[in-house]
Amino acid sequence: MGKVSTGVLLCLSVLMMFGVSSAETFLSVPNSVAEEENATIVVENSDVENFKVTLNVSGSEATYSDTFSASEGTALETIDLSLENLTQSKYSVDASVFNESVNFSDSSTSGFKVLSGITGAKMVDLTSKDISKSDCPLNKSKSMNDECKLFGVNVTVDESSNLSELSESGEPLTASLNGGQNYVGLVDTESPGEYDTVFWDDDSLFRELNETGADERSFVSPGEPVKNFRIGNQTAQLNTIISGENLMFSVPPTSGEVPFRQSDSISYAFLGYSEADQVLGSAIDVTPVEGIDMRAVSRNLGDQNTNTLQTSNSTTNKYGFTGIGNIQSANVGRHKVSINNVSSEYYEVKSFSISYRILDPSTGTRHKVYRPGETVKVEAVPTLNGEKINYDSIRIELTDSSGQRFKKTLDQSNSAIFNISEDISGGRASVSIKVQSGGVTQTESTSFEIKKFKYIQFH
Repeated sequence: MGKVSTGVLLCLSVLMMFGVSSAETFLSVPNSVAEEENATIVVENSDVENFKVTLNVSGSEATYSDTFSASEGTALETIDLSLENLTQSKYSVDASVFNESVNFSDSSTSGFKVLSGITGAKMVDLTSKDISKSDCPLNKSKSMNDECKLFGVNVTVDESSNLSELSESGEPLTASLNGGQNYVGLVDTESPGEYDTVFWDDDSLFRELNETGADERSFVSPGEPVKNFRIGNQTAQLNTIISGENLMFSVPPTSGEVPFRQSDSISYAFLGYSEADQVLGSAIDVTPVEGIDMRAVSRNLGDQNTNTLQTSNSTTNKYGFTGIGNIQSANVGRHKVSINNVSSEYYEVKSFSISYRILDPSTGTRHKVYRPGETVKVEAVPTLNGEKINYDSIRIELTDSSGQRFKKTLDQSNSAIFNISEDISGGRASVSIKVQSGGVTQTESTSFEIKKFKYIQFH
């Protein structure tokens, strides 16, 4: 992953020729720069090769000033923001350009913001299941908080690996796990030294097929999660996280843990990064930010109640991760997570689930496509932990491809039948389902296709 500088680029063009009474000064300043970065100031002029620039940067807590000269029409100044104590604040920029030999001077003013070194933050959901703390077979010494839910592995340069063929630098990073039962490789496939791809195999020779031509037992293609891996006595799925030149694994919640239920326990950690290629997919590729204090809250978008999210260690480590936190989920609804006042993502808490089916009522079978004039049956079943629950009412609404709406409210049945108009054209019909149970309302939605069949006449 290529690192994109977030430093300030200050371009000041002084357009001036001897004997010309006026000149144009152009000052360009980006909106913001991270406090962990350097601020690069560039002054250019295509007509005057020798000039000086006096720069003044002023904020509420600190100031910076310097005078520097041009060489071949370009003057460059690099400010180390942390060294000069230019911390989070707004700063004004005053640049004066002068050339005494031609009796020229001009100035321009702009400004920028210095932000926290973290430019991105994510809440990483982890499994809430009990995983044995005494048995972390991948890499016990590098597990975080003595847990296997989030852990790093030591990868080292392995030029003899067959992954060298895919590495732009010829230096893939590999590690032996589980006492040699599994191997992992980190490869820079696009730019030398910028590791972007993770391989996993059951031996040190990374390949999809073994010597007999059969599939390798544990080979995982890049970007895919490691499935059905056992940690202790638990079966877990591992997500790969490339953090700079380090490799992390996380154990995400299983399908049985999502969506969250009221009073469920939620395990999580926070990731701070300055850039990312892919975030929170099966593979994450980030440039981590170490030493950031992460403070987070979640807000229920329904009742606006807030919940503080506190981890065991709120300061990010070299991987960009905090420690692990656990909370009980808040009230039913969607919850927006904000980390250091940066909006991150949402999680949803439900009191029950709604399973549904769209059927042909005459046969009881499912179809992907229905024709105008046909009849469809929509079934909705509210469940909790896989068991059917009692409900107060079910409302099913069908909107056909012409925009016409049909609604039915049920209190004794869990299915409704709708007739598709014969005059309707093809398109998609949407179905929304709203279930009320015990004073709580949950919704689901789906759709199906309506298509006119063409009859082919044979002669």
